[in-house]
Amino acid sequence: MPFEMKPRFCFVAPRLRQQFFWWASLENKGHTLDELLFEEPTYELVTHLARPVFPSSLAEASAQSFRPDVQGRTSIPQKPRRESATAFEPSTSPAPVRTRSTQADLAGLPVEIHYIIFDSLSVEELCRLGLTCHHLWALMIPVLARRHMESLGTWAGTPVICTNDFDTLGGDNPYPPTLLQPEDREELEEGLDAGELPDDIDGCYAWSPINLFELAGARYVEPWNPNPGAIAELFFGNRTEDPKRLAHICIFLRPRTFYPRDRQWIIRNLTTREFVRSAAVALDKAYIRGPFIDVIGFGEVILSRTVWYDELPSDVRDDDLSSYIRDDSWAGHCLDIVPITDLDEGGPWKDISDQVTQDIERIGKHKFGDNWRTHIQERARLQNGPGCLKYQRLIL
Repeated sequence: MPFEMKPRFCFVAPRLRQQFFWWASLENKGHTLDELLFEEPTYELVTHLARPVFPSSLAEASAQSFRPDVQGRTSIPQKPRRESATAFEPSTSPAPVRTRSTQADLAGLPVEIHYIIFDSLSVEELCRLGLTCHHLWALMIPVLARRHMESLGTWAGTPVICTNDFDTLGGDNPYPPTLLQPEDREELEEGLDAGELPDDIDGCYAWSPINLFELAGARYVEPWNPNPGAIAELFFGNRTEDPKRLAHICIFLRPRTFYPRDRQWIIRNLTTREFVRSAAVALDKAYIRGPFIDVIGFGEVILSRTVWYDELPSDVRDDDLSSYIRDDSWAGHCLDIVPITDLDEGGPWKDISDQVTQDIERIGKHKFGDNWRTHIQERARLQNGPGCLKYQRLIL
């Protein structure tokens, strides 16, 4: 198949059959490694890998709800609810109009019945129901929080890789052994049917071996991204007499609600039992906002260590820059981002924060010279405005 001069990159979680493409890749534009690290946004990688924490402000209300699955839960379950993949997709049908008598009848039901009803509703339906009645809204908030948490950190603990369209074709590609299952390699060998091929690919390539980048583009889905635009879309066209409460919902559902800033966050490599502290990654402690770090953060660390170098030409990957990353590759490993208190789980861990600090220093000097810290922070200051993708803060 024909390729661009520069590779297009895609972050993939094969076990979940999910992918995340950068806009440049979707537009058939490619990157060098340093362009990928310094010019593309990594916010979504963090939301996909950071395990959320149940809001402390709701803990008391949650405990008082006497539901067994509420008490004691502070983080996302290992496996999300089956319906959570579609629970956040906006409905095209208008919200039902409820009369005052209907609201009163529903609000007067026993609390046990309320929770049975809540369990049968999607997140969108929960929010719309809560907008109709202050009493229901108060009961619903802990339920909504737990349900929303199921859409965050969904890639935590599953093998991931940053792959590209230069990878070797077919099932014999030397991808990390922890990444793919036998049926995945069969798909790579069998290829795509003509209807799944991109528009710029001739039909004669149907049922020819492909790589993971092409498989992900054709058959994997993108996980829901909880940015303000996507959250607002849940309520598009919703009829409510209380716009302030609607605004409160949108603010409440922002990721920052579920990622407290008063905790120290770390990246864990669950495969190698290594971890990296946020203070080692950040160029300035003031840039740390929970797991989200301005300018250079966890997303850049994950990208640099999960990039797969199978067939990247030397002028793209730059061997001086990439050799040390390739030696310590996290491609195909299981990662997550959690509060440092979670290190108490499951035995010894190795702190590789100093090594990561040296790696970031090497990448920065390679790209911008000895004054790379000043350069990149000044560029972030100038670019941190409307339309800037790399340093966008509005989504937090």
